[in-house]
Amino acid sequence: MKVIFTNVEAIKVGFSITIEVGFGQAFWDAEQMDTGRIRIGFSQDGTTLWTADTLDGSITRPGNRKFEISVPASASALMLPKPVTFDFVRGDGPDARAIPGQFHWPVEIQVTANA
Repeated sequence: MKVIFTNVEAIKVGFSITIEVGFGQAFWDAEQMDTGRIRIGFSQDGTTLWTADTLDGSITRPGNRKFEISVPASASALMLPKPVTFDFVRGDGPDARAIPGQFHWPVEIQVTANA
């Protein structure tokens, strides 16, 4: 499954943002997304730039089959102004497994400097 997000607020290079990703009930239940550790790796051009993790609070589950991902300014500063790709992993170590799907979120340069 490849998902390209459009008509969403883009990640702005050098600024923090919280993005929200929701799933259908059947997928959420099948992948057991409501519990356990979730990690999300953000990459461009095949290089992982930053990883969000439920353990550090950068990923939260606000309810209604959604994740809120808090991208800090330090992470967005590593991104180029083109879509960033991310995917989800459930668990860690030998029990870790990739959750199906690859997601693409827009990244832009902010016109006004972050000063």
